[in-house]
Amino acid sequence: MENKLRKHRKQMTAAEIEYTESLVHSLNGWRTGPGLGHAAKRGRTFSHQQVIEALRTGWVVEVNSLGRVLMRDATGLCVVISIKDRVAFTVYANDPNDHHENQSMGMYKFNVDVISYLRSL
Repeated sequence: MENKLRKHRKQMTAAEIEYTESLVHSLNGWRTGPGLGHAAKRGRTFSHQQVIEALRTGWVVEVNSLGRVLMRDATGLCVVISIKDRVAFTVYANDPNDHHENQSMGMYKFNVDVISYLRSL
């Protein structure tokens, strides 16, 4: 498994957050099968439409060095996507009231300009 670096929303500038969310919200042609299959293997069922809605309305949680973005919507649906390939790799539900106040930032060491990074993909 490849090592990946991550940048959390708390580390992003307002411009990086706005750019990432605008980008994901505007993209079409998402393949959700891999993510839905991943969820199904764990006994969870989500629909293609739920994933698409999360990508259209959600907010960025993190960006990683594998060209992936974690988005989360108001219902707590989390989707890990590849910007370049327009694929949803992982889909899972989180408690919508869990705001990770005590989030450990130790694993977030991706020190990049997210806008430049996403444009390079």
